[in-house]
Amino acid sequence: MTEGAKQLTLQALKLRDDERLALALALWQSLSESEPVVASELEYARKKLAEHQAAPENTLPWAEAKRRLSGKTHS
Repeated sequence: MTEGAKQLTLQALKLRDDERLALALALWQSLSESEPVVASELEYARKKLAEHQAAPENTLPWAEAKRRLSGKTHS
């Protein structure tokens, strides 16, 4: 990854959850211009975005998700 891409990634990670999800979807869609994206994958991303927009309070912060996935308990 180039230094510019790293900096852009760091900036993107500071966005709100809904903004990051919309950005991810936009990036994913841009890939379909150069490489075919399976329709079911794109539909899944759209469904998840719609679910988040309907109930943003159900969002789990990334730090909490990582903690749960790692099996660490909250002290």
